[in-house]
Amino acid sequence: MQKIAIVTKSALADWQSCRSITANLIESYRRILGVEIRVFEIEESNTIYDLYSVASDLSKWAPGHVIFVDYKPCPALVLKALNEAFADRVLPRIIIHVFGDFVLESPVWISHEEVLKRFKITWVCASSRQAKLVSQFLQNENSTVNHLPFPVNMEQFHYSEGRRELERSNLSLEASEFVIFYSGRLSLQKNVIQLVQIFTSLAKVFPQPLVLLLAGPIDDLGNPYFGRHHPEGLMSYRLQTLFSEANRSSTSEVRYLGDLNSQELAPVYNAADLFVSLSTHNDEDYGMSPAEALMSGCFCLLSDWGGYSDFNQILPQQTALAPINFNSDSRIDLNNATKALFGAILLAQQSNMKLNSDRAAQVLSCSNISQRLEKIIGQKELRNFQGWNSLFREVKYTLAIKGAAPFAVGQNPSELYKRVYSVYAN
Repeated sequence: MQKIAIVTKSALADWQSCRSITANLIESYRRILGVEIRVFEIEESNTIYDLYSVASDLSKWAPGHVIFVDYKPCPALVLKALNEAFADRVLPRIIIHVFGDFVLESPVWISHEEVLKRFKITWVCASSRQAKLVSQFLQNENSTVNHLPFPVNMEQFHYSEGRRELERSNLSLEASEFVIFYSGRLSLQKNVIQLVQIFTSLAKVFPQPLVLLLAGPIDDLGNPYFGRHHPEGLMSYRLQTLFSEANRSSTSEVRYLGDLNSQELAPVYNAADLFVSLSTHNDEDYGMSPAEALMSGCFCLLSDWGGYSDFNQILPQQTALAPINFNSDSRIDLNNATKALFGAILLAQQSNMKLNSDRAAQVLSCSNISQRLEKIIGQKELRNFQGWNSLFREVKYTLAIKGAAPFAVGQNPSELYKRVYSVYAN
């Protein structure tokens, strides 16, 4: 029986989405028949000795594949320890599931380049545009870079008419009210402020009462790439001001539900009629919230940016995209986004939530992703990692030298930023 070692953090990830991703990936691997799975846990704070201890245990078990399903610590650190632990024995094949912090980790990846070259590495990105992002940093762009959606727990996220009725009752929602839902971080780059603004504008003229529900942690991260650092509490203040303005109207309501966990989010997706996220976060590699919403039967309106765009390709019947302007500040044009929201509401009103949920399960469930992971594991004729190219080195140096605003020239994105992230725009 083939042995597969999975490496993950022992502590829960800081972000709710990453916790779900890791758990769902492990479950998807466990569903592969004919393999023996063993999970090896490491800590982000592990010392070099700790990493070598885990690597030693792993080498004694002698797996054919070592698979990284977490974003911390950087897999390069573990591979250095593995290289020494296996000594002169045949090294295992490596599969690395790439997360959104890949660019930020460029200093670590590059400093371990020679160690990486000892291994046959398969990179698995969560979307086609993230696969393009990673590929453009490789010495050989024909290296093994796959794209595969992060799986969703179907037991937790699915459509249920009974759950929809109960949750709408719990939230005191009227049958006549059309409910729009956003979940995720309430942050500058997620364009939540613009979402509330276009919602408020549309609600004034829309013939049906509209309700906007928001859930997630509020943060003041700003946009460090461009040197925009918010003082503590600014985002909360701005949102509360917008909420108050929106709720002065009798035709609309905005409600903040707080920072909900997965168990609390699942029924809210069922209560909603439309999920909306206009995020243009620099490293929006996928989008667990849209994936969970789709699995719950929601129609989705998403920004045409990064990993979000893939959902329109894999589930076009229940996804619409709002255009972005790569060269603008927030990249969201309020007029175009308002039109996109209006169109998405009309499409959602004609949408069948049960059919939507069933379609999404055929693409995003752990069982479907498991079958595709089995094919990735079985790939033949893999070559050793070839190294990083000059673009990735330029990113590393820029992050080190211009730490306060690495990708900005004055108030504008730098040419390097455009070279790196233009793949997220098309």
